[in-house]
Amino acid sequence: MAFEDALALELAQDRAIAALAPPSDLPQSASLELTPASTTSATVLAELAKHRDRPQVAYRQASDRYILLEYGPNQLDLRFRFRVQCTDRGTAK
Repeated sequence: MAFEDALALELAQDRAIAALAPPSDLPQSASLELTPASTTSATVLAELAKHRDRPQVAYRQASDRYILLEYGPNQLDLRFRFRVQCTDRGTAK
């Protein structure tokens, strides 16, 4: 889905919520393609391979307004969890 299409849908949704009425002006949108283009999943926006001390990184779409940052393989590892916590504290300042 193109950014412009997503933005039009979001604005139509916001108008419907503000009016407490079903959306009447939904734009026509193309069907979603869930086949990954160049990543492991269609929801992964970008991936970086492991490099020296940096673990593998995946940037995943998390709802319509957020990006989820994943370090390492899909398993619980407190080293990666600590790295994410430090990243979060660094960006909150």
